[in-house]
Amino acid sequence: MRTDNISSLEQVLEKQQPEHQYDLSERIHFVTSDEFDGVWYAASSDDERSILSEQYKEVLGPVTVSLYEDILDGTRKKFLDGTFKGEHGVLNSEVLVRYRVEKDGLTKDDIPNLPATYFSKQKLTRAVLTLNNSHIQALITTFPEIKLKPYYFRSVPQSYWKGRQGKKHAREATRELYSILNWSADEIIKKTTAETFDLNILPFGANLESMLSHVYGGSPIDAVIGAFPELNLKPYYFPVVPQSYWKGRKGKRHAKEATRELFERLGWDIEQIVNNTNQKVFLEGNMPFDSNLSGILNAFNKSPIAVVINAYPEYNLKPHYFPLVTQSYWSGPEGKKHAREALREAFDILGIRPEELPQKASRRHSSDSRLPYAMNLNGMLSHVYKNSLTNAIIDAYPEMDFKPHYFSRVPRGYWSGPDGLRHAAEATREMVNILELPIDDLPKLVSSRTFNQSILPYGGNLSSMFKHVFNRNLGIAIMNAYPERFTQDQFSINLRN
Repeated sequence: MRTDNISSLEQVLEKQQPEHQYDLSERIHFVTSDEFDGVWYAASSDDERSILSEQYKEVLGPVTVSLYEDILDGTRKKFLDGTFKGEHGVLNSEVLVRYRVEKDGLTKDDIPNLPATYFSKQKLTRAVLTLNNSHIQALITTFPEIKLKPYYFRSVPQSYWKGRQGKKHAREATRELYSILNWSADEIIKKTTAETFDLNILPFGANLESMLSHVYGGSPIDAVIGAFPELNLKPYYFPVVPQSYWKGRKGKRHAKEATRELFERLGWDIEQIVNNTNQKVFLEGNMPFDSNLSGILNAFNKSPIAVVINAYPEYNLKPHYFPLVTQSYWSGPEGKKHAREALREAFDILGIRPEELPQKASRRHSSDSRLPYAMNLNGMLSHVYKNSLTNAIIDAYPEMDFKPHYFSRVPRGYWSGPDGLRHAAEATREMVNILELPIDDLPKLVSSRTFNQSILPYGGNLSSMFKHVFNRNLGIAIMNAYPERFTQDQFSINLRN
């Protein structure tokens, strides 16, 4: 059943049929005026408009072609006003584009290779302008049966790949490429390279090299991620992640995201992460598509500790919490700094105040179960301080002005040899000064009990020195501190006291 609109058009077009009489001016009127457009806009559906358009091109198309031929042979200088305006102008343009291509004997395989200048040389610039100002869009619109797409053409306008629409076009093109390749998601991840987009496998031998460059900066990974949002892909799922992905401030954010995902997939809590993390965890295929995070290790100098610390800032992790901490962490000036920080942190956690350290600190505190995670400072004490906790504390608390003889555990060898005698002399003189004893009266005032008194700073005494260095010989101990001032006979009275 015909609609009123189509009937109206037939009434308009009836004059154009060969069996009717009409003059040239009346014939040209229909392809240059808006008379058709009113009927077209009044149509009630797209199907009606499609029928009207086909009727127009079939009946009035020859008129437009005749005008074009007049221009080509010089009978007319240009198209008449109104030829390319409105909906009838679009239809006139389609008629002319198709006529030109078919007249030149071009096949559908020739069409994507036509240069941008093809229609301008054929005096059809106005027709192209009407059809979205692009010879590509002109051809796509004119030849819908070929199902052309812009990226099938030899020269795709750069504007086609720009902005939000450009991203949409890129997704469409990339998905078509992989549809032709017929790759599974796993194959897409593992086999994709930049060369994949150079393959001339799209219709008419087209490829997506230009798209990859203009939209994704040459990154096939970004192209795949953009094309398949439903897969929730991440760059680190791919076998080769760009090195720049892990660099700089953004790189640290990327590493944080990837590392946290890794341990979530492993089901590890923070205790397990600290205690069990090693390089192997990042090298194994524990991520989707059997991927790994070896690239992160390279970005963090192959240190899994540094990777974890970067990924979990909320826990304030430190390298000495990890069983993996290496000797290099304790080496050199930076190592000394790390050692001081670790020791101060340990005693702070254990609740031992600095002034209590000389008498309370012991080696068991370096591996106390109350310390966080796997924190154990025995390796640090061995490597940095030759197993001397006392020397470590003195170095870590310079503001306390600690001296070895204030500690209940004096460093091994501190009282030995010539240096040991010098240390003993200094300690003895300090004891005498604290007691404010007249030096000349020392033989009368000092006894063995004096060395046992905890009168040194922080509760220290010299009982150990008196025993091991001087075998409790009072005279030798005092004379070592004050040479050439006393004789042994002066201490004979107190020798056994």
